[in-house]
Amino acid sequence: MDRELFRDSSQRLLVYTATETILDPVEKNVELSYMNSLPIDAIVADLSSARAVYKMNGILTDKAKEIIVEKQYRELLEMSYKLQVFGETDLYQGWKVSGKMQIFELDKDYIRLYIFIKQISD
Repeated sequence: MDRELFRDSSQRLLVYTATETILDPVEKNVELSYMNSLPIDAIVADLSSARAVYKMNGILTDKAKEIIVEKQYRELLEMSYKLQVFGETDLYQGWKVSGKMQIFELDKDYIRLYIFIKQISD
C-alpha cells in the first residue's frame, strides 16, 4: 500500500486501554478503569452483516468495521479494550479468539483487524 494513499484516505481511530482492579480474588470479579484515548491514523471501512459473519466466525452483530493501520500500532491494539472511530459515538471491540486479538498482516508495513459492536441477545 502506498504511504501517500494511506495518509489521504485515513481517519482517526481512538484506542482506549484500561487497568484492571481485582475486587474479589475468590470470585475473580474485576473492575476496569479506562484510560484516556490514544489517537492513531487508520483506514476504516464498513462491513455488511453478511460479510461480518463470513469474516468473523461466531460473531453476530449489525455493525462491524474493517480497520487497516500501520504495523507499529500492533501492540497498542492488542492491549486495547475499546476502539472508537473519531466523530462517531459508538464504542467497538476488537475481534478476539481465546483472548487474543485477531490481527492479519497485509504487507510489511500494514495490518488489518475487524472491530464490532457486541450485540446483547434477548
